[in-house]
Amino acid sequence: MTLKTMRPEEIKILWALQENPLATIQELAKKSRLQMGKAQYALKRLKEDRGLIVRPFINFLASGAHYVAVYTNLNAPGAKARETLLKSLCQEKSVGWCGELIGDYELAFTICCSHLKEIAALLQRVTEATRVEFTEYVLSPRTDFSLFKRKFITRDQVKTTSLNATYLNKAVFLDALDHKILKTLADAKFDSMREVARLIDEPVSTVDRRIRDLRDKEVITGDFVDLAPIHLGVQPYRLLMRTRGLSRSSRAKLREFSCLHRRVIFIVETLGIYDFEVGLELSEPQMIMEVISDFNEHFGGHIHTMRSLMETRVVKWSNYQDMS
Repeated sequence: MTLKTMRPEEIKILWALQENPLATIQELAKKSRLQMGKAQYALKRLKEDRGLIVRPFINFLASGAHYVAVYTNLNAPGAKARETLLKSLCQEKSVGWCGELIGDYELAFTICCSHLKEIAALLQRVTEATRVEFTEYVLSPRTDFSLFKRKFITRDQVKTTSLNATYLNKAVFLDALDHKILKTLADAKFDSMREVARLIDEPVSTVDRRIRDLRDKEVITGDFVDLAPIHLGVQPYRLLMRTRGLSRSSRAKLREFSCLHRRVIFIVETLGIYDFEVGLELSEPQMIMEVISDFNEHFGGHIHTMRSLMETRVVKWSNYQDMS
């Protein structure tokens, strides 16, 4: 695949940055085999023109909170009512991601909560405020989230490592400052930890020490390149997968297969109707059938159902929800 929206130098730097998100410009130039000046210019374009930022990856399950995806259809009498509902959802503090879909469900959002009953209260609250009904919905409580590198951006060998969010043996206690730092790391635009400290009005030494502590406690498990799919000329899709008879080893093989697949960018293990949510980025709509075929070829005997959804618009996104 050719990334028509990006220059070759930008693609090379993006690939090198994915391999080592904390690399210096000298290391990126060497890895991408670009002259220093070209490497600096390509990185500058990626940051300034395309909004690229390297963010710490937050294990959003470390505190023991529930993270639940809700897939739903609506009874909305017109576009205005729909927009009112979306606005109401985005104003909810516990809602992290919210997007419109095409497929079996027309809307999805994620909720962070201490108790599952909070979801019912939120749905009722939003319905009463907007007069828009959720005609059908399924809940997918998330138990493990694995984020992969974008392997389709290069034909070179890509390290097939992943960043994981999962429940720990013991929930980590986070105080108000921890929450403040994590929320800033997840949402703000910043170039350095000094900038993060300025944004939250705390000493750099304090922020640096807290971040090191959060890494030690596995609340921050690594770093990743945050870049919107539109800048790569791809469309986000996801598969909702219901399986049957998958042993622990088979589930591990499915995760490993996803990690190696060039079009899969994340996989989520869930509880509920569906067992997995698989995130994809595709350059052509017909490619979704190729991906489905790939999964059926390797795991067809264990797959009961696959629902494909195209993400048409993201109206809210955050990698961390502060429930303090």
